[in-house]
Amino acid sequence: MNRYCTVCERETLDGNLWCVRADCPAEAGHGVLSYGDYLGDVKVIRLLRVWRSSALYEGERGEEKVLLKVANEVEGAEDRLRREAALLSAATPRGHNPWVARKRTVWPELLPPSLGSKRPHGEISFRGKTKIYCVFRHARGKFLSDLTLENPQLWHQQAAWLIITIGEAIQPLAGQGRCHAHLTPDMILVDTDAEGHLRPLLLDLGAAQPAAEMNPNSLLLEPAYCAPEVLDGRAGRSTFSPAVDVYALGLIYYELLAGKPAYAVTARRDEQVRALVAERHATLSVKRPELEQAGVLRVLDKALTAVNARFATPGELATALASIYGRVPAEKYRLPRRTLAVSIVAGLLALSIVGFALYVLFAVWMGG
Repeated sequence: MNRYCTVCERETLDGNLWCVRADCPAEAGHGVLSYGDYLGDVKVIRLLRVWRSSALYEGERGEEKVLLKVANEVEGAEDRLRREAALLSAATPRGHNPWVARKRTVWPELLPPSLGSKRPHGEISFRGKTKIYCVFRHARGKFLSDLTLENPQLWHQQAAWLIITIGEAIQPLAGQGRCHAHLTPDMILVDTDAEGHLRPLLLDLGAAQPAAEMNPNSLLLEPAYCAPEVLDGRAGRSTFSPAVDVYALGLIYYELLAGKPAYAVTARRDEQVRALVAERHATLSVKRPELEQAGVLRVLDKALTAVNARFATPGELATALASIYGRVPAEKYRLPRRTLAVSIVAGLLALSIVGFALYVLFAVWMGG
C-alpha cells in the first residue's frame, strides 16, 4: 500500500516517505488504497481525504458511484468506525420511493458494505491485513477547507447558516451526553442547492462517545480544533462535555468570518500545535464593525470563551445565531424526472379525455 502523511500531505508510490525535516513523522504515515483496488465489491477510484481515524475514497459499485470510508491502522480507529456505522445505520431510512425527491440530510446515507449484507460495516482481509470499512451514497460538493481557500470570506449569513445547520445536527449527541470532538472544516462537504444556499454534509460522526469515556490522549484528536480544557487533559485535568463541540464550531465560524484559520498548523507536529493553541487561544478576535454592531461577534466570543462561560451545547449556539440571522431556509426539491414525465403525460391524457367528452356532449346537443 502507498502511505500518506497528514503532516506533509504527501503520498508515496513505493511505501516510503522522505523529508528534509529531521522531525517529520512521514514514515508513520497512514496506508492508503490506490486506483483499481477492491474492498469487497467496491472499486477504489480516487483518494479524497485522509483523516487521523480514516481515509475517504470515491469508489464504484457496478455502475453506481459511492463513497468508501476505511479505518486507519491507529488505536481506536476501527472501533470508532464500527460505532459510527451502527449509529448511522439506525438513522438511515430504509428504502426510498423513486417517485419522490430524495431529501438531503446533514449525515451521509449509509449503504450496505456489500450487496445483500445486513451489517452496517464491512470487514475484509486486504493484503494480509483486516480492513474495517463502510460505504456511503455518493454526494456532490467541495470540502469546506477547500471552499475557504477559494473564497476566504464567505458571505456572513451563509457562514452563520452553515454553523446553525451543523449545530442543530449534532445537538442530539449533546442530548445523550455524547461528544463529537472531531469537528474540522476538512470533514465537512458543502454543496450549493438550486437557490444558492450552502448545504453541509458531515462525513464523520466523530467520537460520538459519552463524555466520561473520552480520552484526551487519543491520537485521533485534532489539536488545532480542540477546546483548551481538552488539551489540559494531558496533565490529568480533562473536562469533556458538549461544550467541546461548541468551541470547535466557534473556531470554524472564526475561520469563515476572519478569512483564515485560527492557527497556522500546516507541517507542524501535534506538540507544536498544542503550544500554539495554548499561547493564542485567548487572543482570537475578528475585526468587522458591521458584525459587532449586529451582535454576531458577541456570539462568536461566547463560543470561544472559557468553558464555564461558553454556550453549553451546539444547539444553544445555533439558537443564538438564528436569533440574529433567522432560521435556515428549507430546501426546495424538484420532482424526479420520471415523476415529472408521468405527471405531464397524465395531465395531457386527462385533458384529451375531457376534450373528447365535451366534443361528444356538444355533438349530442347540436344533434338534438
